[in-house]
Amino acid sequence: MNNAVSQDIQAATQATYTAMRKAGAVRRRDGQLKMIAGVTRAVCNAKDAKDAKTKQASPKRLLVVNGETGCGKSLGYAIGAIPAALKKGLSVVIATSTVALQEQLSEKDLPAVAACLPEMRVAIAKGRRRYLCPAKTDRHIAEGTLPRESNEQVIQWAANLRASTWAGDRDSLKESPDAKVWHMVTTDSQECLGRSCPNLHECPFAKAKSRVEAANVIVTNHDVLLTSLFKNAGSLPDLSNCVLIIDEAHTFPDTALKMMEC
Repeated sequence: MNNAVSQDIQAATQATYTAMRKAGAVRRRDGQLKMIAGVTRAVCNAKDAKDAKTKQASPKRLLVVNGETGCGKSLGYAIGAIPAALKKGLSVVIATSTVALQEQLSEKDLPAVAACLPEMRVAIAKGRRRYLCPAKTDRHIAEGTLPRESNEQVIQWAANLRASTWAGDRDSLKESPDAKVWHMVTTDSQECLGRSCPNLHECPFAKAKSRVEAANVIVTNHDVLLTSLFKNAGSLPDLSNCVLIIDEAHTFPDTALKMMEC
């Protein structure tokens, strides 16, 4: 495979960048422009979705980028990867190690790209333990097994979930919950009843997974990505049809080694 960028991908990337410049979402940065070009070339050397299982991949599909803080890396890889990936029928998975960067991506950077690329559909993929389990919550409330000082709080969580005033996401609570209490009202892949659960229709994790399945740009963390890679489980789609971007990659090897030790 060669290093050439097809005309349609080059045009899509250029159009996205130009529209973002006009909207004031980016300003000219030479380092960022080099990154956009490099990422676009790498994505062009990835396998198309239609032949992901048959075409031999090129080593040139791999790219390592190092940049100083403030050089616009997240927008650089987003502009370089997303228009190209969507043209090839691929999704984009962006994995970070910190909540702060996930919030920056989901609340600022990716909406700015999506405003100029209407076919983008963004979702956040989190681990199952980040969400309330309605079945376990109901059971603990009915059996009176919650700590007395937390009983009213958990009842309120359940009420807010059913009133659609809260999505069941731990990260959207105003105050961080007690770790012991939260563990009681959430679940993991071994405990989860899956499609046989009577509360499936209101399960926050199931709803979040549906949003991820409908998305073509997914923000997640290193743990969720590694779970998908090592255990073929979790909330991510088939990664063979995805462009993977590992941000804050200097922490990725240690996270992977810790998971392999489990």
